[in-house]
Amino acid sequence: MNAPIAIGMPCLPAAAGADRDGALRLIRVALAQQLVEAAAFIGAVGLFAMSYVGIAISLFPLLDTGLSYWVFRGKVRVDIGYH
Repeated sequence: MNAPIAIGMPCLPAAAGADRDGALRLIRVALAQQLVEAAAFIGAVGLFAMSYVGIAISLFPLLDTGLSYWVFRGKVRVDIGYH
């Protein structure tokens, strides 16, 4: 919770003129601001995670080639070569 919002919470009825609807409106605005901040944070984390997924996908062919070399190591002789 942000400090200005937390400081303003006890004063909500006074700020709204002791109007209950006004106080609820201020609470809704404060909660909406927190939801916007949470959505921005979740979006940033998602973007960061997707960048790692992209790196993993782009490195997969290199890992596949390395696995193929490891599986067939020692099975090809130098004197045979390509025919």
